[in-house]
Amino acid sequence: MKELIHITDREEARRNLREYNKRNPIDLFMVESDVMLDALVFANKLSQFNSNVLILGDSGVGKEALAKYIHCQSDRRKGPFMAINCSAIPGNLFESEVFGYEKGGFTGADKTKAGLFEEAQDGTIFLDEIGELPEDQQPKLLRFLESKSLIRIGGNKVFNSNARIICATNANMCEKIEKKEFREDLYYRISTAEINIPPLRERKADIEPLLYLFLDKLNKQYALNKQFTREALDALKKRTYPGNVREVRNVVERMMINSTSDFMTASDIEWRKHWAGNSLSSDDNIKIRRLVPLEEAIKELERKLLQMGSDMGMSSRELAKVLEVNQSTIIRKLNMYKIKK
Repeated sequence: MKELIHITDREEARRNLREYNKRNPIDLFMVESDVMLDALVFANKLSQFNSNVLILGDSGVGKEALAKYIHCQSDRRKGPFMAINCSAIPGNLFESEVFGYEKGGFTGADKTKAGLFEEAQDGTIFLDEIGELPEDQQPKLLRFLESKSLIRIGGNKVFNSNARIICATNANMCEKIEKKEFREDLYYRISTAEINIPPLRERKADIEPLLYLFLDKLNKQYALNKQFTREALDALKKRTYPGNVREVRNVVERMMINSTSDFMTASDIEWRKHWAGNSLSSDDNIKIRRLVPLEEAIKELERKLLQMGSDMGMSSRELAKVLEVNQSTIIRKLNMYKIKK
């Protein structure tokens, strides 16, 4: 009987998802695996509450998509959904972004600006990569979560906000707490409820629907009529996708670029054939034509390396591995240089 009830829950989750996708054609959410259907069952339940939610999972698994789903299934759906990446914004800018500031509140504040917590009234704030929030900003976020009130930088007026907070991270939060990098009391505040999204390698049933989702989106975007051959589809379904959903999209777009006909084959999958002769580590890639300040030169080299990786369709995880830095560093710098993935 218990399993029958579970199956019924999953079927209801499927119905809810079909309705959600009809209402949100731009933000389609494709789920087929039992483990993700179970996550949707819980997400539908959470949509009936205003509890703080922490979504856990590797980079690219779809944490923001699930946060948006919870928002759109709730009675806040008519309110704003606002997202901010905590790893991409320096601490002092994070405070001004979320709390706002008064004119003259600090050097360069030439006008008054409301923060995201004010603007998200009756809506939802999604704080991505919450594990990377600077330590000096954590007490300020905790204070807001406890009081639901804030004071703009340079001001003295108290503003109330009923914005719901949904956080996400790919970090090991227990480890961060043990290392004193993240406040334990803040962790308990943001994690009234937790949802863990497994990587794609643990939910292979989701791969094929995602492949066709991105195929359809990219065909419409580029006015094409590309199709997978059976050979290509079989090869794509066998991949492990360490970059998860984001990597699936990159792979499909890469195939479209590589292919010479409307029928994409397995040989169109790999990007390495296009850059193997142009290795990132090759000394020949670094050209110096004039003397410039060292800091300027370093930034320009960073920008070019990141742009090259982005153009190749590499995920932030792949790029971090090649450049031998943390993935959060790649994400922060991609945002800093305004390089789109």
